[in-house]
Amino acid sequence: MSEETKYKKLVIFDANIPELGGNKLFIPELAYKISHTILPVCHLYETAESRGIKFITPDVYLQMENKPRAFLFSHLYSAVSNDLVSNFGDKVKPLVLMCQESPFIATNFYVRLFQISKKFKHSFVFSGMERRLNKTTVYHQMFFPSPYGIKDFNPVNFNDKQFITMVSGAKSIGNWKKNLILKILYGLSVKEIYQERLKAIRFFAAKEGFDLYGRGWDKAPFKESYKEAIAKSYQGAVDDKFKILKGFKFTICFENSIFPGYITEKIFDAIFAGSIPIYLGAPDIKKYVPADVFIDFRDFKNYNDLYNFILSIDEEKYNNYLKAMRSFIVSDDYKKFSQEYFADRMLDIIEDGFDKK
Repeated sequence: MSEETKYKKLVIFDANIPELGGNKLFIPELAYKISHTILPVCHLYETAESRGIKFITPDVYLQMENKPRAFLFSHLYSAVSNDLVSNFGDKVKPLVLMCQESPFIATNFYVRLFQISKKFKHSFVFSGMERRLNKTTVYHQMFFPSPYGIKDFNPVNFNDKQFITMVSGAKSIGNWKKNLILKILYGLSVKEIYQERLKAIRFFAAKEGFDLYGRGWDKAPFKESYKEAIAKSYQGAVDDKFKILKGFKFTICFENSIFPGYITEKIFDAIFAGSIPIYLGAPDIKKYVPADVFIDFRDFKNYNDLYNFILSIDEEKYNNYLKAMRSFIVSDDYKKFSQEYFADRMLDIIEDGFDKK
């Protein structure tokens, strides 16, 4: 059987993660070692298989002697994706472009979005990016997919939890040039807020019950004003973020950026762990996540006001948050962020593409 015949419905998925080549991207145990945020891609792969669609990583396709026709599904737009389109344009058709990354991490992609999106039939991007899409592509709002379901929501008792935590990698991602060009292209409200994480660490390290987790805090260079706070609160890297969050009443969930629609896994990790999120990020967060599910950092003048508020939350008030979380998890509002919704949306488009070939 020729490869052309064997793969009647073939999709090349470029996640731009070289260490997960050889189709390792679709193996949950291996993907989880890189990040739990990849697990929805594994679910997409399994669902696609059940619908007669085969996903492969780019390196697997490039090793095929007789390359079959395939659609390209690309997260951002790597050099590998560009090579596939440039060198095998008669066989590889760009179908779905997707972005799950911050404008301050994937700045080059955000800058080149107009040119890149022209290549793809469909573009799944955050709402703040719609203005920069090429008119030839179909816009779809990107809802960052979560691997969790109601079965994962099993909160620890109030009195068995520690006070507050932050689980985040130590990295600085912005500079004035990035800020300037992104504001020109996407509006003045776009802002990097990595420094706000450092301010939160410095404040809560001076209080009782704050633990900091994540990679790199013991190695990255910081100003002296932050070093003491980090040294006092840092507990090391973690292999199971969810387990850590379950043990705390509150979780500081600050995104990398303030950007419309840019809502990542951070708030959902905390919600499903039963830890009240203290959130800062998407300015339109309450459009997607009910206000009684989280604490909005913007509602407070300063950290002292925030601290006094969370100290005032007793067990009864805390359980009200948990009830709101449970209601949100089973609602249509959360459904948009589920891995099942993500897979169904993508596969409907892919199947339609094959039907029209």
